[in-house]
Amino acid sequence: MVCICVPTRENVTAKISAKKVQKGLKWEQISKMLGQSPVWTAAALGGQSYLAPEDCEKIANTFELTEEECKALQNYPCCGALDDTVPDLPPVKSTSACERIQPGL
Repeated sequence: MVCICVPTRENVTAKISAKKVQKGLKWEQISKMLGQSPVWTAAALGGQSYLAPEDCEKIANTFELTEEECKALQNYPCCGALDDTVPDLPPVKSTSACERIQPGL
């Protein structure tokens, strides 16, 4: 039986994260390679955005990505591509509620 392993977005982003740390790279440096902003770069290489084929070519050598791994990054991520946990944020009161308590806020 032959097993054909297809890289997943999660596996590729984990590899990128490990290589980034191993090579001591910063998002600013990587974003300059891509000609993109550091925020966009972090999102794309973290699996939260689509990566164009030409962008993947620019970073493939740095992160030792195969053609198949680049293809995994070229797929659009599913909505809510992070884990299934809901962020635990404190409640925020609306401005109008504050104005009823303290007019002029």
